[in-house]
Amino acid sequence: MEKLIRRIASIILLAVAGIGVLAVLYAIVKGDEFAKTASCLDISLYIMYALLIIVLAILAFFVVLQISTSKKTAIKSLTILFAGAVIIAISYLISSSQLSDVAMKMEVSEMAYRWTGAGLIMVYILFIGVILTFIGSLLYTKFKK
Repeated sequence: MEKLIRRIASIILLAVAGIGVLAVLYAIVKGDEFAKTASCLDISLYIMYALLIIVLAILAFFVVLQISTSKKTAIKSLTILFAGAVIIAISYLISSSQLSDVAMKMEVSEMAYRWTGAGLIMVYILFIGVILTFIGSLLYTKFKK
C-alpha cells in the first residue's frame, strides 16, 4: 500500500512539475509580448487553479485513506478539520465589512474586502497559535527534565 501511495505521489509531483515547466517554456517563447499582455495573468491564474485542484484532490484522497485505516487517525483528522473551520468562521465574523476609502477608490466589493480581512485575521490567529505552541513545547521539555 505504501508503495502505491509513493508511486501516486511521484506521478502527481511529475505532473505538477510538468505544468510548471510548460508555463515557463510558454513565457520564454512569447518573451516580452507575453509579459505585456493580459494573457500572462490569465495563464498564471489557470496554472494556479490547476495546481490548487490537484493539491485539494490529493488532500482529499489521503484524508479518506487515513480515515479508513484507523479510527484514532480519523478522530484526529476530523478534529483538525473542525478546528480549521472554527478558525475560518471566527476570522470571518471578526473581519469588518465596511469598506475603507482606499477600497472604495479601487472599487473592491464588500465580500472581497471582508474575505481579505478574514484571511489576514486567520493568519494572525494561526501565527499566535504557532508561537504559543512553540513556547508550550519549550516549557514542557524544561519541566519534563
